[in-house]
Amino acid sequence: MKEEQAIFKVQARSEEMVELIRHAAEVDRAIGAAAEDLWRQMLEVNRLLLQSFVDAQGSGDVGPTLEQDGRTWRRVGGGASAALRVGLRRPCDSPDGVWDARVAEA
Repeated sequence: MKEEQAIFKVQARSEEMVELIRHAAEVDRAIGAAAEDLWRQMLEVNRLLLQSFVDAQGSGDVGPTLEQDGRTWRRVGGGASAALRVGLRRPCDSPDGVWDARVAEA
């Protein structure tokens, strides 16, 4: 999904959420039910934004080799169809508590 499409959809969802709350107030809907409806809409907005983020990142294929920290990493196995990808581990996954890159075979 293109970024512009995602932004348009998020704006539309935002307007729907405002209308949802206005309508809920008009019909004296229980706050728990209104909150649940709003929460579902927010989850959809989050999904749209995260999908836009993932799409913007591309495939992650860095080619047949990768230069990192003075070392050259080569694609292993799988021939031309295997992609050399770079990922990040969260701080809690790292023994020293900092972000670090790791290379994996796709």
